[in-house]
Amino acid sequence: MRPPRRSAALLVAASTLVLTTAACGSNGGAAQVAPPKVALFEDLSVPDTLDTVLPASMALQAFLRSQTDAGDAPSFQVVPFDTGGDAATALDAARAVAADPTFVAAVAAPFWVEPASVADALGAAGVPVLNLSAAGRRPGSGPWRTFVADLGAQAGAAAALASREAGSAGLCEAGDGTAWSNLLAAAVRAAAPAATFRQVPDASDAANLRGCGAVLWTGFAPGAAPVRAALPPSVPLVGTDGMKTWSYLTGIPDGTSSFVACSCVDVTTSTRPSDMTFINRYQVATGLTPGVGAAEAWEAAELLAAALRGAGGRIAVAAGLTDNGGSPEALPHDFRGAGSRWIALDGAATSELP
Repeated sequence: MRPPRRSAALLVAASTLVLTTAACGSNGGAAQVAPPKVALFEDLSVPDTLDTVLPASMALQAFLRSQTDAGDAPSFQVVPFDTGGDAATALDAARAVAADPTFVAAVAAPFWVEPASVADALGAAGVPVLNLSAAGRRPGSGPWRTFVADLGAQAGAAAALASREAGSAGLCEAGDGTAWSNLLAAAVRAAAPAATFRQVPDASDAANLRGCGAVLWTGFAPGAAPVRAALPPSVPLVGTDGMKTWSYLTGIPDGTSSFVACSCVDVTTSTRPSDMTFINRYQVATGLTPGVGAAEAWEAAELLAAALRGAGGRIAVAAGLTDNGGSPEALPHDFRGAGSRWIALDGAATSELP
């Protein structure tokens, strides 16, 4: 089943999301207390934003809507900060959040790429960081939890997948020049020093792809589609999170071979009750099928809600976090494109929510 078509209106609505529904006082009286604030750091200049960055913010929105639909007060409100990929803007926003005690946590959205100083500004103030980006930086101090594999693990998985699919033929690598693509390309070279990837400057030109047994694409879906079209159908194109979109699958020729190594899970085909509850509530709130980062964002929202029961604050959220970097929970997963769906090549990739 093809996912519903996205609209520009959704982009505007999700990118300006600030949920400020008041919560009733804990004493049951008429006093109204605004729920604590959670900063959402995101970069809306990332290509294919509706399929890459916004599923996470829409999952947070869907979680809070599910609380109000159940007659409960929302556990927190989301305040988005679009840093536009600018380090100075991101650092200013982090310092503002750190200085405002009504912010009890910060969430780094998928594909958020900023210098370590941003995470350090939050960590130094004791702001818990919930990370949804493979390029997310662990602060030098302060509470932190990641919900995805890091860039090095993802790069290693993508290199291994491309090597396996290429067999004895040549390995090629190309990207779209974005900050994310450049970081990932460097991580591939560091993670797989024994693998010889030929750099292809213009991978949309079929002449430049001669001799490639597989192409590792480090960029986003809009740039991947012309590369896929230039390749012979049997030569696989291997991407990562940025290529795992429905817009990519529905825009390429039938009978071609595409794979991704993603830091994400995909529960859209799961029959586990918790996964199906998430899918239903996400679709009710957004009218869409969950995309990259949505399941991880929902899990982060559940963790925040649990930590903020009763007397909430940064300390309460910090107590509910576990620094799980490098754990099996945060490993990349492989997927194969089939029609308009991405099929997990390992069972763990289709199950995430507790």
